[in-house]
Amino acid sequence: MGDVLIVFKVYPNEPEDLEKIKEKVPSVLPEKASLVEIREEPIGFGFSALLVGVKVPDEGGIQEAVEQALSSIEEVDSVEVERATLI
Repeated sequence: MGDVLIVFKVYPNEPEDLEKIKEKVPSVLPEKASLVEIREEPIGFGFSALLVGVKVPDEGGIQEAVEQALSSIEEVDSVEVERATLI
C-alpha cells in the first residue's frame, strides 16, 4: 500500500478565524497524518476557506480521523473532502 494525499476544505466560523485555524491544524492531526500545505481559497463576499493538504497511509479510517480532528478546532464551522489521490 502507498500513501494518499487528501485535500480538505475547511470553512471557518468567521473570516477572521483563518489564522487561528492555520496555527492549530498541525497540532490536531493524528499521528499517521502529515501536513503538506495550507492555503486560502476565496469563496466570495470577502470570505475564504482553507485548503488543507494532508498525506496519510492508504488504510481504512484515517480519512475520517483527520476530518474529525479538523472539525474539533473551535473556530471551524465545517470540513469536507475536496479531493483525494494516491501518491
